[in-house]
Amino acid sequence: MDHGATSGQLPQPVRQRRRHRTLGLLVRVLERLRHIKRRYDPRNLFRVNYNIPPA
Repeated sequence: MDHGATSGQLPQPVRQRRRHRTLGLLVRVLERLRHIKRRYDPRNLFRVNYNIPPA
């Protein structure tokens, strides 16, 4: 019985959807963090933290 790919990898469309969902989640999280930084650090006092760009 042949059930498709035998290499143990997901089919291409599934990988693309998963990648798209992951990138969408990361964009939303970064946007939320930027909103929080804009609210609590409007003068960019904590600019040493390079993880979140100033708003």
